[in-house]
Formats: sequence, C-alpha cells, structure tokens
Amino acid sequence: MTQTVAAIEIEHWLVQLLTTDESHLKSFLGKQNIDPSALLSELTERINRLRPGANGQPTISRALSEVMENAWMLASVNYGHQEVTSLHLLLALNQADSFGMKTLSLPSLENVSTEALSAQISGLKLATKSASTTAGGSAPAAVTAGGALDKYTVNLTEQARNGELDPVLGRNSEVRMAIDILCRKRQNNPILVGEPGVGKTAVVEGLAHSIVAGEVPPAIQGVEIHTLDLGLLQAGASIKGEFENRLKDVINEVKSSETPIIVFIDEAHTLIGAGGAAGQNDAANLLKPALARGEFRSIAATTWAEYKKYFEKDPALTRRFQVISVEEPNAEDAKQILRGVGEALRNHHGVFILEDAIEAAVNLSIRYLPSRQLPDKAISLLDTACARIALTQGAKPESIEGLEQNIRYLESELNALEAEGTVFIEKAGDHHALKARIESSKSDLEALNSQWDKERELVSEITSLCEKIESDREQNTVDSESQQSLNQALTKLREIQGESPLVFPVVDEQVIATVIENWTGIPAGNMVKEEVAQLLSLGDALHERVIGQDVAISELVKSIQISRAGLTDSRKPVGVFLMCGPSGVGKTETAMALADEVFGGGDNLTLLT
Repeated sequence: MTQTVAAIEIEHWLVQLLTTDESHLKSFLGKQNIDPSALLSELTERINRLRPGANGQPTISRALSEVMENAWMLASVNYGHQEVTSLHLLLALNQADSFGMKTLSLPSLENVSTEALSAQISGLKLATKSASTTAGGSAPAAVTAGGALDKYTVNLTEQARNGELDPVLGRNSEVRMAIDILCRKRQNNPILVGEPGVGKTAVVEGLAHSIVAGEVPPAIQGVEIHTLDLGLLQAGASIKGEFENRLKDVINEVKSSETPIIVFIDEAHTLIGAGGAAGQNDAANLLKPALARGEFRSIAATTWAEYKKYFEKDPALTRRFQVISVEEPNAEDAKQILRGVGEALRNHHGVFILEDAIEAAVNLSIRYLPSRQLPDKAISLLDTACARIALTQGAKPESIEGLEQNIRYLESELNALEAEGTVFIEKAGDHHALKARIESSKSDLEALNSQWDKERELVSEITSLCEKIESDREQNTVDSESQQSLNQALTKLREIQGESPLVFPVVDEQVIATVIENWTGIPAGNMVKEEVAQLLSLGDALHERVIGQDVAISELVKSIQISRAGLTDSRKPVGVFLMCGPSGVGKTETAMALADEVFGGGDNLTLLT
C-alpha cells in the first residue's frame, strides 16, 4: 500500500472509504451480505498489480475523474443532493461503461443490486436542492419554498420596504415606461439599454419604491422584484448541466410562488447568449418559452454594444423584450439625482454637504471626467469628497503624519551616526545639524498638533450648531443666536486655518475641486474661484506673452470663451487648433501660454515632436 504509483485510481479511493468510519458504504455492504474484509483484500490485490510510477506527486487518473463526475451528476440531478457520498460513487461505478464493475473485476461487487442501492440513496438525509429533475426529464420535484430565490436572488422590494435603497430622483419617465410595459398582455418584459453609469439599476430601484408606496396600477400591485445574482448562479457550475439546473430552479420557484415575482437581470448579456463558459449554452432556450408564456416576467439591463451583439441577432429574444433607452441625464437632472443621494451620503459619512458642492460635482465632472457618464461620475466624486471630509474630522491629518514620519527618519539617521563610534568624532557637524533639524521638526509638529486640536474643537462646535439650526428649521423656528454663533465659529476657524487647513467642517465646492485635482492632475481648485476672471483677462495675458499675433490669439480666446460658456457640445473638446507659420513666430510659446493661463501650468501640456 506504500508503493509509489503513477496515478490515483478508483481502487485507492475505495480502499480509503473502507478503512474509514464511513457509515453509508458499510451499512449497504452489510445489507447485501458482502464482507468488507474480502472486498478490501480484492482491492489490495488489484493495487499491487498496478504499474508503479516514478517518485513524485501522483495525478488523478482519467477513470477516477470520470467516475467522480458521474457520481456528482447522479447526486445533483437524479436525487437533488448537494453532496456526494460513497453510495453515489458505487452507483456511478455500477452504471459506468468503460470504468465500471466489470472492468474492476471485483467478485464481491459483481451482484450488487442497483435497485437496492438506489433505494438506500433515496433514503439518505442529505441537503437537497430546492428543485431537481430526474434523469429521464420528468416533471420537477416538489419545490422547497424560497430555496433558489433566497440563494441566487436579492429582494429589491424588501430592501425598499426596509429603507435600505437610496431615493431615486430624475428617472420618473423611465419608471413610467417600465410600468407601462409590465402591464401589457404581450411583450411585457422591459430591457433597459444604456451606457455604463447612466442609472439603469436606479430605474429598477425607483420601480421598487413605487411598488412599496402603492403608486402603481393594480396589475403590478403587490409584486416582488428580485435581482438575479449571476455570480452566485454561475459559481461552481463547471459541470455541464449544473448552470441550467440552477436556472430551472429559479424559474420553477417564480412560477410556483403565490406572490407575483419579477426578476431583474442586470448585465443580461452574460446570461443570454454569452456562450463559451461551461453550462451556459442553453440559458436562452430555457428563458424563451417561460417568457413567451408569461410564466417568467423579467426586467433586463445591458449596454447598447452588448444588446446589438447578443439580443438583436436573436429575433425570438427581440420579440420578448421591449427596449427602454436610458440616456445620460442633463446637468440639471443630475443635480436633482445628487440631491437625493446626498442625504444618504450625509447619513453614511456624518458630514454636511453644501449646495455648491452638489453643483460643483456635476459641473466639474462634466468638464474633467468626459470618459464617464452622469450621474455615476458625479456621485463618485461627491462620495469621495464626503469620505475625505469625514477622514479629516476623525483621523490624524496627512501633514502631521508626514512630519512624524520625517522625525522618525531623522532620529534613525542620528542613531546610525552615533553607532559609528570613532567615525562619529569626524562627523560632529552632521550630528549637530541633524539634532537641529529634529528639534525644528518637533517644534513644527507641536504647532501643528496645537492647531489641529483647536480646529477639531471648532469643527465639532460648528457641526453641533448646524444640527441645531437644521432642527429648528424643521420645526419652523428661527434661532438668531445660533446663527450668529455659527458665523463667529466659522470666522474663527478661517483665521486659525489660514492657507493650510487641517480639518474641514463641511463638503463644499473647494473640496470637490481638490478631489478632481487629485484624480486628473489638473489644478481645478484655483479655477473654481477665478475662472470667470481668467476668461475675461485671457486675451490680455496671452498678448503680453506672444507679441504680434493678435488675430490668432483673438480666435483662440473666442473659441475657449464660447466653450466655457456652455454654448458648444460638452462631449467635444474645448477646441482643435492648427497653428501654422515659420520658425520663431511664437507657435510653441502660444501653446505654453495657453496651458499656463487656462490649465494651470506647463506640466499639463503634452509636447509631441
């Protein structure tokens, strides 16, 4: 039994099952009057005849792999079990053609009764799937309530009922279109199509809010919306047929549910027609009949590229889904959406968000993040700004951490000098210089810590006053004393902070601009306050640097001012200019001056030569 073998065979697995306390196999052998000791001797004899292998890690043989796969299919498909026992393995051996009992030539197992083995497997108390089908394709077994739906879906209406979903604003027309389609007799499955980040999922969340609030027609009142989790549906479904079985379980539970259920399939192209991955080839064919008969109602979502690639090529799917185009909202609608999300962000981060922060999040994201879509990019920007403000109010400022780290580095260097012994005398000057730098850094650190303590105290006071004023406003009362105290605290905070604030009391326009600057490298912070003045004086600034090119510079300035005024398509660049002329007349200098005046410096100029 200790000999080196080339591969792990079926015989090795059976020996291990017989030598461990595995009750299922031993119980069955006892009922069949089979002596386990005799079977173990037969297996040992066969193992001794196996071809020995080289010293190394043995692999699993092809025969064992096939039997393991067959055992799993028998357990999951025929019996609805979620685990494989030794009896499933024995049944797979009994039914195998190439690697079965006849090939093994084990006298003790030649007369095993398949019927008795199947009956004992059916009597096992194992975890079962919510719905399973027999090998012959018979009708589904009894459905365990909530099994597949609880495992592979998330109840959106329940989340809306519990207040776990953010409010949805600015998507009323898309929600109404979805309701219209869901109430139709035929082709009543909407598919939301739009670019990533435009808010397709938010439309479904808005529908869930409407259902919970009772603001829907009687045809869909009381409906539950479940989001299908494709990750859970596909996880571990590497064996052919397992993915289809899971999808059948979901469809069967939706059909048998007493409460009407609509299934939301996000990224629907990964479920329908994706192909290639094991077990996905029949997903579309499973959905089509259920959708056609109205037994399975769904809301799908995908992008235009994926819709054209997978849905338009299949006329049957095109007939069953009605397209709802979800476009990117304009700036005003995006601001309304952010006002709804802002309350949730405020509660999550514990910070106050000013109105100018919402406007800046939309306007600056449109200008500096053109590759992404509204409202996603604006929400991401505002969320990051809120997180940054919460961090400054609850954690040590970056400047203090940097100074502390610098002091540790200097002290480490000083310790290294002192450890040099005799060499230390020759480097006395370095020693004194290091000590002076350490003392100076510690003095700066003490001043920063003092400023930090004062700012935290004032910010805490400002936050309390803001909460009190807001509470008074909700009760329709005005406390002028609180407002006066707030103004005084803000003035005092600005005096302490100067040009280097450590703690921010609220999320404002400047914080949004700072986040944009960190993301893109464009110094948007200065532009927030000075943009209008910069644009008005742009021509004069360029004329001072580039002499004798009045006409060209005037055209440049005019184009930039028109773009900044919002009179051109925001998806297009500010301008595309071709400057022609002999060497030395100021073409490169014009580009550099433009970068300095409009985009914050020559570092933002890319030069191709």
